[in-house]
Amino acid sequence: MNKYKGLLVNIGLFALNALATKLMAFILMPLYTLYLTSGEFGIMDMSTVVINLVFPVFTVSIASGVLRFIIDDKQHTKFYATEGLLVIFVSCLVVLICLPFLNLSIFGGLGQYKWLFLISYAFSSLQSYLAEVARAVDQIKLISVSAIFSSLVMAGSAFITIAWLKMGLVGYFISFILGNVLAFVIFMFAGKQWRLLSIRSLFENRELRKELYRYSLPLAPNTIGWYISTAFSRFLITGILGVQSSGLYAAASRIPNMLNALQQVFSLAWQVSSFQEYKKKSVEHFYGVIWSFYLVGMSLGSSVFILLSNWLASILMQKNFYNAWTLIPILVFAFFVDSINNFQGVIFQAKMKTKSLMMTTLIGAVVCVTTTALTLSSMGIIGACFGVVLGNITILIIRGKAVTQLMAVNWHYPMMVVLMAFIVAQVVMVVFVTTIPYIVPCALCVVQIVISVLFLSPYIKSFMASGE
Repeated sequence: MNKYKGLLVNIGLFALNALATKLMAFILMPLYTLYLTSGEFGIMDMSTVVINLVFPVFTVSIASGVLRFIIDDKQHTKFYATEGLLVIFVSCLVVLICLPFLNLSIFGGLGQYKWLFLISYAFSSLQSYLAEVARAVDQIKLISVSAIFSSLVMAGSAFITIAWLKMGLVGYFISFILGNVLAFVIFMFAGKQWRLLSIRSLFENRELRKELYRYSLPLAPNTIGWYISTAFSRFLITGILGVQSSGLYAAASRIPNMLNALQQVFSLAWQVSSFQEYKKKSVEHFYGVIWSFYLVGMSLGSSVFILLSNWLASILMQKNFYNAWTLIPILVFAFFVDSINNFQGVIFQAKMKTKSLMMTTLIGAVVCVTTTALTLSSMGIIGACFGVVLGNITILIIRGKAVTQLMAVNWHYPMMVVLMAFIVAQVVMVVFVTTIPYIVPCALCVVQIVISVLFLSPYIKSFMASGE
């Protein structure tokens, strides 16, 4: 199977995973917004934010390192898999010690559910780590199977505990834990990953530990920086505007996250292909072809979601949550810029330049947090949206220059700017200049499609002529 077909097959398998997890989350969204108050929804979202925030820090992003090194060094798979799992267990102990901090006001009342949060973190981190191991050892199908069954269990138990038993947030935590427990069992036993664990290997291959952590450690602050630029604003919103406003912002973020789910499908498959191909002679052509299709796909997807944002909000955002729909187009534009950053970030990882990756992300995070802090009081929730946008653009400018020195790929920056201009124009028309007929931004989208097709035509011909 050649590199293009391999990438497409992995994208398809990861798409099943996203369909089972991300799509299920959106299906459950009307349930959450119907039975939970905006404050409870804010706490629920805060638990997700905190888990995603502390996971890379307390685990020093060991999962990413394990994926990268197992692909390159199959001979020492047991060492990498065991070392990573040991770090996950240590991170659970660190979370246990830090539980009292959840009582702080910036966490919006999450401290009331601290023990449920601890269990949620433990099984969420275990299943996330084992999924990375599955990617590394080519158990891609198992990831989809795990996602489907764990999502079904999570959804079923959520309806029972929240809608039927009226357990509120406790019901949410129970359903979240049950889904992750099942995923853990599937990976460990159905996938027989327990066979990859060996305490003996930790002592026999100690010399490998230094390089593993040298690669992984910079990814921890890098992930934190990325997460700050996309989600840390919720802490500021909670502290300045209250947990109800945080809940509205979280609800508005769920719709752009549908696009993010599609991007993550590609990213999961792209990481594997990128790590496998980066040493080969034809790597620049391979990266260039994939980048061209990716850029067009992300831009058109963003435009469509902007045009449909009001309609999607009317379906997925019940009661007073609907009033936050005007945030969606701005967050979609922020997603588009971030999707470019993510693609280029994989190249930094393939080239083992994780320190440079970390620096670009942290600079963008500082811009995001500063902008949000300065504008939140005067502009309200929309200030947080602008903070995310400016942070992502900062990363794009800095990283875009650096990545050209790492790999001789034609990044088509003029075309990128054109597509970005189309998206910005649509955001302005949909959100800020509502007197313009809706047909105008729709017409812009049609023009964008035509330009994109013309841009891709030589790549399609080249792709077909290569026989790949």
